[in-house]
Amino acid sequence: MPDNNSAVALVAAAAIGSRLPAEKRLAPLALAWILPPPIGILPMLVAVQQAKADAAAAPPAPDILPALVNVPSVVGNEQKAAQKTLSDARLQSAIERRFSGSDEKGLVIQQKPQSGEKVEEGWRVMLTVGAGERPPDVVPESPAAETNRLLTGIREDLSDVRTKVDKLANAAATAVATGAVMAAATGPATAADAAPTGAKAKTPPATP
Repeated sequence: MPDNNSAVALVAAAAIGSRLPAEKRLAPLALAWILPPPIGILPMLVAVQQAKADAAAAPPAPDILPALVNVPSVVGNEQKAAQKTLSDARLQSAIERRFSGSDEKGLVIQQKPQSGEKVEEGWRVMLTVGAGERPPDVVPESPAAETNRLLTGIREDLSDVRTKVDKLANAAATAVATGAVMAAATGPATAADAAPTGAKAKTPPATP
């Protein structure tokens, strides 16, 4: 029956081969229990060295390359439609905007990478979307220019008022002249003209 030394050898062999698979530890452990120490731990040492040699000789695991996809063409498409096309192709998208012609507003005018290129799945495609025509630059008005603009407006208002006053004066003068012409044409009013219809004009008394 194995003695205490055999038990110590068995424990030592088990510690040495702790990283070996279970099927590779059984035989060395049995030998460590049967053979006298320190010979009993030799089979386990041999098994460990053999496992290291096998690992070194094994071919390296092949690198797993990411899947490649073709970049679709989305130039000329509306922004949402272009993003959906890229999403269906398992690609992501990023948006930048640039001033362009009014007819290109909201449309993709450039993409990077270009269509037909092969990229990794999940690659981010940069889309340039037209923002329409650039608005004109607004130059702030200087104080002197603002003062001149206000004075010009006041002069125009005064000119309009003067024109209206002149028209009213001319109309009044025309009305007065017309009345005078009519009065001259009819002559002075007589007593008979002033008397009511059917009444006789009174004769002034004779002077004694």
